[in-house]
Amino acid sequence: MMCQNTTGGATRQNVGAWVAEGNSYEFVCPEDLPAERVEEAVRDAARELLAELRLFDVYRGAPLPAGSRCLAYTLTFRSSERTLGEQDVLPARERIVAALRERLGVGLRA
Repeated sequence: MMCQNTTGGATRQNVGAWVAEGNSYEFVCPEDLPAERVEEAVRDAARELLAELRLFDVYRGAPLPAGSRCLAYTLTFRSSERTLGEQDVLPARERIVAALRERLGVGLRA
């Protein structure tokens, strides 16, 4: 990736040569809960492995309970040291689900 530095020249920035592990998650939450609070909880729980968090859909309607919505995110995990496998990101996923449930009363869509 090329970036502009303060002296006007181009520099090369290492964004990670290792393959990222990405998955989609759908969180069911109250309609009045700001997405920013969900995102903050996800970032806090995922820690350093979370490279990207992107909201790609908001769903309202059946079969969700009245007064709720589903926020669908893509979470991308990456390490600067190696390619991550499922076993590497599983603890982060478990922390995310637990944090959302405990802090905000948010669960994964079934």
